[in-house]
Formats: sequence, structure tokens, C-alpha cells
Amino acid sequence: MQIPVIKINQNQKDLFITAMPVRDLMKLTRVDLWSPEKEGTKEQGYQRAAEKYHIGRIATHLQKEDALLPNAILLNSRKPLGFVEQEKDSMAGTINLKPSDVLWNVDGQHRVAGLKQSIEDGQPGMEDFFIPVVIANGLNRDEEMRQFYTVNKTQKGVRTDLTERLICQQAKTDSGRDDIRASGKYWIVRAVKVSDYLNEQPGPWQGRIQLPNTSSKAPAKQGSVTKSLQPLLKGGFLEDQSDSLACQLMLIYWKAVQDVFPEAFAEPTEYAIQKTAGLFPLHAVANRIFRICQAENKSFKQSKMADLLRKAAEENDMDSDFWRLDNTEGATLYGSMKGFRILADRILDKLPTADVTVEV
Repeated sequence: MQIPVIKINQNQKDLFITAMPVRDLMKLTRVDLWSPEKEGTKEQGYQRAAEKYHIGRIATHLQKEDALLPNAILLNSRKPLGFVEQEKDSMAGTINLKPSDVLWNVDGQHRVAGLKQSIEDGQPGMEDFFIPVVIANGLNRDEEMRQFYTVNKTQKGVRTDLTERLICQQAKTDSGRDDIRASGKYWIVRAVKVSDYLNEQPGPWQGRIQLPNTSSKAPAKQGSVTKSLQPLLKGGFLEDQSDSLACQLMLIYWKAVQDVFPEAFAEPTEYAIQKTAGLFPLHAVANRIFRICQAENKSFKQSKMADLLRKAAEENDMDSDFWRLDNTEGATLYGSMKGFRILADRILDKLPTADVTVEV
């Protein structure tokens, strides 16, 4: 397949500008999806699965007589493509694509899926509908992933949980890790590790955190768990602890919370304790709990944490019913970031301070 293109160069990278009919886009393009089953492997992708709602909106839009999709789709050929100049020193020319070639869809997944849906719905003429396309020539997978992150972050945003996974993948290289540390976002890499640990280990969170590109009835999404961990991992008690210790301490802490409010964990869909209304205030409280345990002979026992929480809860008249979703005078009253801080302060006010002895 010979395709006429205009070649431009940006930062020593060749880009081919062209237009392609939908029939060819459907044959040649693929999306590198993130999958829990591929976590930790070289085959791990970086994109979310397409959302049916967005696909449907595009397909509906294309039913209009004057429908346009003028924005270019960004594709990448990981295998460098040859460029044949139309004439010497010309930007115009052609590239050749074989049926076995793959163009990775970096930005345009929903548009291609919407076009495909319109064809399946019987919309006439859609297979020959031409779409503006920019083809990056020869980016490797990591470079492709960075382009996806940059384009989506600056233009329309990537869902938080997938963004975090992309940052974790970037952190696997020395240069990527340095960039993340310089941006002040390395806490995200550590938060994902803690979230995965809680989700995998026997305990109150096992199987209760929803990962990207999965559908489940888990009470919490990965993005909520990781964001709520920020005060602990950035400027908090866990910042100076190893990843292993941070994971273990959080598991012990949540087991202690479960000891204090056991009924709230028995039916997670009926209680707020494993949703944002519980995550954010209780993680703010964890900072104080850990500091108290450290000040008292560095004893991070589950029973000690549970005793501290239980006393504070009793003085606030908080029991498992406080966390019920149908309790209009309980945790559901604190349904905002401001409310989470107020709820955390209620508990913190009933906790002792982390006293230390200063010898002069």
C-alpha cells in the first residue's frame, strides 16, 4: 500500500502527515492496552480500554450530514518506514505499508472505535471516510508511551489510575526515575506499590481495589487509594521508610481499623469506610498513629494501633454504624476534601500527641 505523505522533522524525529480512509485505519492500527495480567512484563501496554459512552457519542455525531472529524490521529510505526521523495529535497513523497505492518494508535483510539461503530450501525460511506493522520516514524515503545502521556495530559487528561501506571513504567529506567523525582511525583510510584500490596495481601483490602481497565464491584478505585496516601508518602511518616516497611505498616494499620469497625468491612458496599470518605481522613490519622508508635519504643503493633483508634472513636461516638452509607448523620456528612479534613481533625483531637524527650 503506497501512501502519499508530507515529511517533517521535529527534534530529530520524522513525522509523516497524510490522510487515510477508515477501512485502512481499521486494518493497520492497534492500541497497546494496559492489562493487570501483564504487570511487570515487557509486554505491558499503557492505554485504557475505550469507553463505550465516548464511542457512542462519536458514532452518533457521524450520523449528521455535516459531521467532521478534523483533528489528526497520532499513530506510530515502531519499525522505521522508508520515505521515497517525490523529487530531490522535497518534503512530499510516499511511504509503503504492507498488510502485516502495524501502526500503533497513540492518540485517536475513541475516534477509530467510533468510526468502526458507525460502520457496524450501517452508516453509508464510512469505510471511505478520510481521517487526517500524523505517523511518527520509528519511536520505540517507551518513546511512544511518553508521547501518549504528554498529549493526553496537556490536552484532555488521562484517567488518574492509568496515569499512575504510566509513571510507574517510566520509573523503571534510571532517566525516567530521575525525571519523576525532579517533578516531585515519585510518591505516586510508591503509592501504587502500597495500593497493590494491600489489594494482594490477605486483609481488609484484598481484592477490593479496582485496577485500570478492569470492571468490578470493588469499593475503591486505585486512584482514590493512591491519592489519599499522598500525605503519608510526601512529607509524612512513610516518606523516609522503605517501600517494604511502608506496605507492611499500612496493612497493619488497616487491620487495626478493621478491629475497631468490624461490621463496616463485612459489607463494603453498604459502608463508606473503604471509599473516599474513609480513605482520606483515616490516612491523615495514620500519620499521627505511626508517630505515636514510633515515639513509644518503636512498637508498631496492630493491637496498639487499634487501642488508640478505639479510644478516639469512642470519644467521638463513632462505631461501625457511623460509616453506613444510609446514615445521614455519619461519615456521609463529610463528602468533600474539606469534609475529609474536618472528620480527620475530629479523630486527631482525641488522639495523644507523639511526645518525644529532648535532652539538653
